[in-house]
Amino acid sequence: MKKKISAIMMSALAFISASSVQADAIFTLTKNDEALIESGYVRIESAEAYSVSDEKAILYLGANARDLKVYEKGDDFVDIYLPVGTDTESLAAKIAEIAPDTVSRTHDNKENELIVVSNVSGAAQVKDICGLINEETEILRSSYYADVYYQTWLDFSLGYTPFIVDEETLPVLTEYVENNLPGWTVEKGAAQIVKDKSIYDVNAPEGTANIEKFNTANQIARDTGLSVICTALASEGGIQDMIDASDYVSGDANSDTSANIADAVAVLQYLANEEKYPLTPQGIFNADVDGSDGLTGADATVIQMIDAGIF
Repeated sequence: MKKKISAIMMSALAFISASSVQADAIFTLTKNDEALIESGYVRIESAEAYSVSDEKAILYLGANARDLKVYEKGDDFVDIYLPVGTDTESLAAKIAEIAPDTVSRTHDNKENELIVVSNVSGAAQVKDICGLINEETEILRSSYYADVYYQTWLDFSLGYTPFIVDEETLPVLTEYVENNLPGWTVEKGAAQIVKDKSIYDVNAPEGTANIEKFNTANQIARDTGLSVICTALASEGGIQDMIDASDYVSGDANSDTSANIADAVAVLQYLANEEKYPLTPQGIFNADVDGSDGLTGADATVIQMIDAGIF
C-alpha cells in the first residue's frame, strides 16, 4: 500500500512532539460520513495544500478546531499467496496482459510466494486474475481489499500555519502575506527541517477561526506553490472491506455457502433497496457473476442458471 501523503508531510515526522495526535486503532471509513458529521467534524471540499491526490482526498476539520482528518482513497488490491517455487515473475507478466492497468509486485519468503496486484477495478477483474493463476498453479489463499482509505491527523493546536522555505522562497512568502493578508505575520519557526530549509510560521490575527487558517494556508499554497506542513502528524492505514477471493461459492449472495434461487432473490432485493436488504461485501463479491463489475439484474439471472445447472 502506498500512502499518498506529500513528501513534505512525511518530513514533518522528524519533529513531531510528544503531544502529537496519535492513532487509536486501525481506521475504517464507512461509505456514509453521517456519524463523523454528527460528532462535530466539518467536511472541507477542497484542500490542495494538504494532499497530493486532491481528487481522492476527503477532509474534515474537528469541532474542537484542533485537528484535521485527511481521508485519502487508496488503490484497491488483491493479495495472492502461492506455493514456494512458483514463477511469480512469469505470472505477473501474464496478469499485465489481461489487466494492463494493474500493478503487480512479487514477494517471496520461506512459507509461500506472494503476488500483490494493486489498482484492480473490481470483483470481475479480481476473478479473472485469480482464474488465470489457477490455470497455472494452486492458490493457497487470496484476499481482495476494497474501499481502501488512509487517515492522517493534522494537529492545529499551536494556532499557526507553518511553511517550509529556503532563501529564495522566503521572500515569496513574506511578500504574499504583506500584500494579501492584512494583520497576518510571518515569523521564523523553532525547527529547521532539512539542510538549507527552514520553517516559517504564518500567524493569523488573534481570534481567527481555525477553519479560516486552514483555508488561508491552502490559498497561499495555491497562489505561491509553497508547501504547507502541519504542526504535528500521525497517520494510519485502514481497509473497509476484506474479501476472500479464492475460497468462496460463486453466486452465494447471502453467504450461506450455497448458490440457489434465494441468492438471486437476495440480489434483486438488494438492487431494489440496499439499505433494507443489505448484502455483505463478501456476498456482493460472490454474487457478481456475469463477468462485468457491479451487481445488476443480469447477475441474478446467472445465479438462477447456476441453480438450474446450466451455467
